Amino acid sequence: MEEENHTSVTEFVFLGLSQDPLTQVLLFFLFLIIYLLTVLGNLLIIVLIHIDSRLHTPMYFFAMGVGILLAPVSLILVSYWNIISTVIRMQSGEGRLKVFSTCGSHLIVVVLFYGSAIFAYMRPNAKKMSERDKVISVFYSAVTPMLNPIIYSLRNKDVKGALRRITAR
Repeated sequence: MEEENHTSVTEFVFLGLSQDPLTQVLLFFLFLIIYLLTVLGNLLIIVLIHIDSRLHTPMYFFAMGVGILLAPVSLILVSYWNIISTVIRMQSGEGRLKVFSTCGSHLIVVVLFYGSAIFAYMRPNAKKMSERDKVISVFYSAVTPMLNPIIYSLRNKDVKGALRRITAR
């Protein structure tokens, strides 16, 4: 006869980030809010894509299917090389500023994600995780996923227009 696991979890506390019980509770609620914002941001994008027929394009259907897209570093580098070389050849200073504004916010999230992940994992082994390591791990595990819906979709004029049309109803 097989035995079944009857373990139940009744609490979840961030022991690794602080030993102070009050700080643990505060961190729990902080991360709960961050993850709820992440889920709600992605759900908002999915709902907008589903409701507004102007967003029924392959790019948005792909975004709806995966929620968050993180490409390999090499693809990102090649993409930004092509973008920068194209922008440099642009005649319009206003156009260059608009492209760099959009790409700049994308690049910040990419640097935050990959930079913090590289810092955390591409160094000599340490027996104990330092406080700085814990803060850095929060950036690539919580902060950048929260920023993705804002930077990659909500700054897009089509998505902003769809959001305005939905909220105006």
